[in-house]
Amino acid sequence: ESLSLRRGTGDMWGLSNVLGNLAWQERLQGDGRRAARLEREALAALWGIGAEADLAVGLERAAEVALGSDRPAEAARLGGSAAHLRRRTGTSVRWMHRAMHEAFISAARAHLGETAFAAAWAAGEGLDLAEAVAEADAVLARAGTAPDATS
Repeated sequence: ESLSLRRGTGDMWGLSNVLGNLAWQERLQGDGRRAARLEREALAALWGIGAEADLAVGLERAAEVALGSDRPAEAARLGGSAAHLRRRTGTSVRWMHRAMHEAFISAARAHLGETAFAAAWAAGEGLDLAEAVAEADAVLARAGTAPDATS
């Protein structure tokens, strides 16, 4: 019902929030493909309205999907891009998400090793926003169609 209401009123920011919340629930219930499709739609909505500060969350969610899809270098690159965007927009990871965010960083670092992680993170910091969103979109598109997507 919320999706219909947001779509009907053209509230793209609200739509992105509803989609993100639904994606979270799908992920918790084990449907990684549906979660990725919802995240992809949320990312597109935010990109469409130029909500840069909120796009950091979309990049971070795509990074988590990349890590769950065994693509730790992409995950670190997207994480670096989100961190750069947060610095630029003056936003930070919300307090209720910090533990998960730190766990994501630790897991990506453990998968890659410190040197490769730092290089991928720095490469992500160097992406312009359009490149980062395109990479996040590609990650979510793959995960949304992969037969075994779980995160």
